[in-house]
Amino acid sequence: MDLPLTGQELASLSQLDAMNMVAASGAIGVVGTIVIVALIVFYCIVFWRLFKKAGYEGYESLIKGHNGYLMILMSGKPGWWYFLFMIPVVLFVLSGAISETNAWLWWAGVVIAALVFLFLYVVISNGIAKKFGKRVGFALGLIVLPFIFYPILAFGKAKFKK
Repeated sequence: MDLPLTGQELASLSQLDAMNMVAASGAIGVVGTIVIVALIVFYCIVFWRLFKKAGYEGYESLIKGHNGYLMILMSGKPGWWYFLFMIPVVLFVLSGAISETNAWLWWAGVVIAALVFLFLYVVISNGIAKKFGKRVGFALGLIVLPFIFYPILAFGKAKFKK
């Protein structure tokens, strides 16, 4: 059974060992960064194609806030639903401001905010699945595994129905 290194053992590490550990951690950081950037580029392409299929310009998928508004429209819901997504934020902020002495009130606000957001997310995802001619099973996939099901929508044969 290997125990953690003691102070004396750490001191006896050669400088080369320490440099190797630093180099290894740096390599892991570089590889991790490359993977993250590749995923970001991939999902930019996914949503670009998804927006093009829905009749919007691809670059609109890259504009934060605006893309959320268009996703709501894409799901068949009216544009004012965008403001419903502010309810969880307001609940969260208010619960923190009101509950300086009551921790249960803060937790209640957080739980209610999460449930409101979850409800809206489920309704929007279901609407998007329906607009692409998919059924409830695919909508569940968009909700639970969006990193798999949105690329399927973007690169698959599904057509957007206005």
